[in-house]
Amino acid sequence: MEARNRVRLRFAKKGAARFLSHHDLMRFFERAIRRAGLPIKMSQGFNPRPRFSIASALGVGVAAENEVLDIQLDEPTDPAVVRKKIAQTTISGIEIVDASRATPKSARVVAGVYEVQLPQDTQLPENAVDDLLAQDEVIVERTTKKKSKRIDIRPCILDIRRSGPTLRMRLQITDTGSPRPEEVIAALAGEPEFDRNRLQIVRTDLELAPDEQI
Repeated sequence: MEARNRVRLRFAKKGAARFLSHHDLMRFFERAIRRAGLPIKMSQGFNPRPRFSIASALGVGVAAENEVLDIQLDEPTDPAVVRKKIAQTTISGIEIVDASRATPKSARVVAGVYEVQLPQDTQLPENAVDDLLAQDEVIVERTTKKKSKRIDIRPCILDIRRSGPTLRMRLQITDTGSPRPEEVIAALAGEPEFDRNRLQIVRTDLELAPDEQI
């Protein structure tokens, strides 16, 4: 019965909405779900909240076309009804593109597909993609307020295709993280860092584990 009470929405995040942080996006959907008047299942405790999850966080400024939002309801509800009611509460830049029954557990993402548009003043070497994919390791350094660490992102770079200034990349997503598109571009360009604000990045799809396919 519980599986029939779960609905999976696919949504796009574009325009000014791409600058919403993951935290802001969660708060937006919490308010949208409440306003929609759906029979949403609530968490237990002193401050009950609607039970929903977004499958994978996006970096600020990264647009998306096919993200995953799972909602848990108190009773079976037609996914088309859920889609319509949530769509009526969204803001500019957030579009609900699909709705279906969800699997009993929250979505498990295995890869993200990105399209990256390079700035006009960035020229990659002709063989940059082939050279990168031929490497055994691609080390990047990530710095936080507390420490910096070196990470090999090569095992998670599944594929890169280039068409002029546009690169399409498929990057593995694991429980411990995923390569960032700007890190892949920096490696291709042979630069230690690349300003993400200079790139137009769209996550065009999220791939789910085979047992998560509906």
